[in-house]
Amino acid sequence: MRIGYKVQIYDKDTGKAVDVIKTNGYYGLVALAPGHISTINSTTDTLNAGLSFTGEWEDITNFGVIVISITSNVASATNGLVVQFSTDGTVAGIVSDDEFTLAAGAKKTWSFQAAAQYFRVVYTNGGTNQTSFNLQTILKPYYVKPSSHRIQDMIVDDDDAELMKAVITGQSELTGYFENISSYRSALNVNSAWVHRKIVNETFHQHDGSTTLNTAATAGDTSISVADTTGFAVGNQIKIEETVAGVGIQEIGIMTLTAVTPGTPGTLQLDRPLGFDYTTAATVYEVLTNMNVSGTLASPEIFEIDPPPGTVWQFTRVMLSITDQTAMDDAKFGGITALTNGVSLRATTEAGRTVIFANWKSNADMKLDMYDVDYSTKAPSGFFGLNGRWTFTKAEVVAELDGGASPIQKLEVLIQDNLTALDTFYMRGQGRVFSP
Repeated sequence: MRIGYKVQIYDKDTGKAVDVIKTNGYYGLVALAPGHISTINSTTDTLNAGLSFTGEWEDITNFGVIVISITSNVASATNGLVVQFSTDGTVAGIVSDDEFTLAAGAKKTWSFQAAAQYFRVVYTNGGTNQTSFNLQTILKPYYVKPSSHRIQDMIVDDDDAELMKAVITGQSELTGYFENISSYRSALNVNSAWVHRKIVNETFHQHDGSTTLNTAATAGDTSISVADTTGFAVGNQIKIEETVAGVGIQEIGIMTLTAVTPGTPGTLQLDRPLGFDYTTAATVYEVLTNMNVSGTLASPEIFEIDPPPGTVWQFTRVMLSITDQTAMDDAKFGGITALTNGVSLRATTEAGRTVIFANWKSNADMKLDMYDVDYSTKAPSGFFGLNGRWTFTKAEVVAELDGGASPIQKLEVLIQDNLTALDTFYMRGQGRVFSP
């Protein structure tokens, strides 16, 4: 024996060569087990319409996996591919037959476990004569990867599949540890809690003047120093907005001024503490929220809500409140005569289009969209009222606005008639911040 030559021994049982190798100072054998092509369960002979190929029973005691690949220019019969198992090589039925249907022109691969000592393949052609057919069966002694599919390929009922049980885990944003995802009544329990911690509660509004901060403000402050108080008065409503590194920051909801120290700079007293820190780059907007204004079809008064840059808002519902000195019913709009043009709710999309959600000319119109509309009476004084709630999620949708889109995405209310006879008319959008 020459040094450097590989030594092999012939295995008469398998008909294969095995290597003699040295491991940890000892010589041993390594079996080469590439698999076996089953010639008695493979064929390339074409079949006429309705005819079958029936393979022979084959002993698969020393094999663990059966791989079958088929291509045909025409479709098989329904459940035309049948893989049968037997304990004696004569009678099938030790386990249920595996049955599949092959589409015309399909090139399919299936894999099966060795469920009994013997197996065979039966293939029945469909209603058209074949011009090409290739059925090959390979027996493997060890586990092989099941048939694969490209992501773009459609999965159909006759694809190969494996039964798997698994646990889905996810990393907790709060603790940093991985947690098991639970189920509820056999359904995956999905709770996007991190999203729901960031609420959107915005009143439709118009901008009516602005200024900037004179000094930086800190979360918790109840007054702010601004560059100029001109146009700001007690009772005015304001919003504060700022963009830092491409991401917008703004207060949740509207703030009302309780005192104004005029000047340049001057001070604005707020009715609640700030929720965020702001620099002198922040803008302070005076806003109008009462939509009891007069608009026309040609020149509507527009009230809006829109997310800041770098933020996605998902609105799950809009709330509506109207007060008036007159009793309300379905034939009116609030307490006034039904409108000619209507109050429109719309969204602007990233493509620059507008999508009209609704156009209300009467209280009955609101009920058709919202259903949740209630009238309230004044007793003994105060206002008659109308309150509505349109929950988008009842229709299994949300209204999503991307603050980074161009043009800007927003929700808008168009006032196209004279609503000045109403005492108040407010609308608010509620939902969640979808982006962190």
